[in-house]
This record gives sequence, structure tokens and C-alpha cells, in this order.
Amino acid sequence: MGCRGRDLPALDRAAIERLIASLSRLLDPAAAATVTMLADLAFTGSCPAGDTHLLDQLWRRLGIDAAMGNLLGGRELDRV
Repeated sequence: MGCRGRDLPALDRAAIERLIASLSRLLDPAAAATVTMLADLAFTGSCPAGDTHLLDQLWRRLGIDAAMGNLLGGRELDRV
């Protein structure tokens, strides 16, 4: 699975810089300086993946799986 061959959207560099500046305010000054000095890094792209995994983990972290298990008791359910 990968996104090779897909068209990647153009980056909004100004928006990224605003985001970094905004997040840097949450760090102590030394950590913010270290993070913002990493100018040699470059964003190369990303692939949409893991939506189902994300929702499954959120479901589990919120305890919805256990709550549903308790509500359904010993019922026989087909698992997909």
C-alpha cells in the first residue's frame, strides 16, 4: 500500500509556518528554538491511510467496545 503515482497537493508554506509558530508558543523557549532550527527538513508527501484503524482505536480508548459487550451480554454475533 502506498501513494506513489498519486498527485500530491501543493503545500501552503505560509500556513505551515503559522502552524509551527503557533505550536512553538506552547513549548519552553529552548525547545521551541531547537524545533524551529530544523530548517533542513523537507515535507515530501503523505498518504491517506489508517482511517479504520484510527476509528477502531478511538472506539477502544473510549471504552465503547467494552460497553457494547456488556450491553449485548452473551448474544451470538457474527464478526466481520
